[in-house]
Amino acid sequence: MSLASDAEEAFAVHRQADGGAGFTTLTPPYEPRLLVICQGLQFDNGEYRRQADRADAEGNPVRASQWRAEVIPQGFQQAYPDLQILNDTDALYQSHAQQVIFFLRVITTKPALKEALATPGAHVIYAGHARHGLGPCLGPDSGPGDHWGDGAVPPGTGLFRMGFPFVAMPVPELLEHRYHVRAHSGSSPRPARSDCHPDVRNRWNDLRARPLSEIVPDAADRAVVAGLLGEPADTGSTFWSYRAREHGVMAAFLVLEAGWEGTSTAPFDLGAAELRCRAFIHLGCSSFVHAYRIVRFAKGWRRAGNDRYAYWTTAPAPCTPLAECWVNAILGYDQPNAWQSWHPSLRYAVREANRAARDADWPCRVI
Repeated sequence: MSLASDAEEAFAVHRQADGGAGFTTLTPPYEPRLLVICQGLQFDNGEYRRQADRADAEGNPVRASQWRAEVIPQGFQQAYPDLQILNDTDALYQSHAQQVIFFLRVITTKPALKEALATPGAHVIYAGHARHGLGPCLGPDSGPGDHWGDGAVPPGTGLFRMGFPFVAMPVPELLEHRYHVRAHSGSSPRPARSDCHPDVRNRWNDLRARPLSEIVPDAADRAVVAGLLGEPADTGSTFWSYRAREHGVMAAFLVLEAGWEGTSTAPFDLGAAELRCRAFIHLGCSSFVHAYRIVRFAKGWRRAGNDRYAYWTTAPAPCTPLAECWVNAILGYDQPNAWQSWHPSLRYAVREANRAARDADWPCRVI
């Protein structure tokens, strides 16, 4: 069954069981809305449950309880006791103030994200890594491997690409997560500045075609990176690169061939996605810089009346807490807005998320 049909079935069952005044022929029915929370790699329910189990094993029940409170949708029951849990991933919540009934679903795979983006009227929230601008990254295992890149096993893991044609990745990041990449060969022309991610564009004059021995001086590290590039370590091949600060330390950056359409992860990229959702909330780090121009201009998915809403982060973001703030605001909005514009409730969610960011001294804002 599809996401839309699952939601409609849940709404129908709820209407039959409710029998409330909101569903009589004398008053308009509550508006059904589909709220999809896409959990990225390292930010999914499985990880929170593993952390909770670990805390239990260490004799720390308080910390275990804190981790279990992160599990969605179950974690929202503390604030919304009337939230009806249907299973591990689905829940229903009826807002009498808004005259809206929400169907919440948690997803963790690229096919599910693509389906959510293509579902008419859906409110899609992504909370996870932005991968330096490569795109949302999905998977159940935070250990090293290709699920940090194009994906491998299990199916549906890895990047859902929505980046600029050329994106830079710090070499220490590759050494940490050990995933294969497509570095831009020094035998190819310097990438056009207009095709580059803003970070690369700002360093465009510093780009040089350098041998791997210069990019990664340490022999052991160079052998690892060469393997991830699919190159022998000492062939003399060159790659476009520059040096810049990463987390306060100078590091070498490799320019990767990335993109948003016809990419190495197609059909799981923005180009192959039919964007029919009503709202897309990208709460990965610095998503405005990474993806705004791609989604809004390259893809051409522009705001149109009460449709095609999109919101972004301005800086590194605590993905899960920010997503929780957003969903809490959407469920807790206390004004009637059924069958009306979503803009007031979304504007309220922006205010609440940014208030929480200021109170917690998070560096990001939602815009």
